Amino acid sequence: QSLVRARLRDGYLEKENAVIAVLNGTSTPGLATKKAEELRSYGYNVGTVADAPTQEYQDTVVVDISNGKNPYTKNYLEKRIGVKATTKLPDQTIQPGMAKFVIILGQNETINR
Repeated sequence: QSLVRARLRDGYLEKENAVIAVLNGTSTPGLATKKAEELRSYGYNVGTVADAPTQEYQDTVVVDISNGKNPYTKNYLEKRIGVKATTKLPDQTIQPGMAKFVIILGQNETINR
């Protein structure tokens, strides 16, 4: 299924091709890597996969750094992750680099796995 989804990438995601950073905000090792693989299988352009500066996030956060310039990616991420995107990083030490979206995984992801 992953191969088929990757080959038949959604046209809107492909057109926007927004880079997404996935950060692990929990103490569960490998959580960001697992989520990144899942997102890639759906055709998302995942760039950075790393740990967040702290491991104390209770809930997953989606941050739209593009300020609305990638509306389809934002909409799809909100639906897939199940949270409304914000426009402000919760921790100013996070360096998004080229990413247009930052996903910080919280403890709720360990429960939902």
